[in-house]
Amino acid sequence: YVNFFRSKNISIKNSLFKNTLNDAIDSDFSYLEIINSKFINIGNDAIDGSGSEIKITNNLFDTVLDKAISAGESSDIVIKNSKISNSELAIVVKDGSKLLGDKNLLINNKIDYAVFFKKNFYSSPILELTDFYEFENSLFQKGVILKVKTKNKIKYIDDVESLLYGKIYGRASD
Repeated sequence: YVNFFRSKNISIKNSLFKNTLNDAIDSDFSYLEIINSKFINIGNDAIDGSGSEIKITNNLFDTVLDKAISAGESSDIVIKNSKISNSELAIVVKDGSKLLGDKNLLINNKIDYAVFFKKNFYSSPILELTDFYEFENSLFQKGVILKVKTKNKIKYIDDVESLLYGKIYGRASD
């Protein structure tokens, strides 16, 4: 719906993205701040970052058909005080990206977290969460970096990507 390419100091506040067929916000090598906004019934990704720095605060994501938050290609994303519900993949971190999550609520998503390598020339993706979390419906690839608090033993798998992109989870890309 909206694409930012090499953009700086973009601030999106109090906005509504609803019934979009494709990505709501696509950020390529940009610096964004998204505050107090709603993403409802999004046909693909709600926020897709590639090589971007994105701060996401006090947002609502409901019924996102692919990824609510996608951090890729060395993106640095902070998401705070947000709610993601009824979505296919809540938070995805891949390919040298780092995502810091603080005080978020994830409800009734098929997958809450997926952290993996898609392109092997990037460094390890990093997921850091400040809150305690039970990882019941998450996918973590061997070699990723998790900075999390949990009582559960975290299970790692060899190939997360083989389960995504419409194969089992998420939406197929054309």
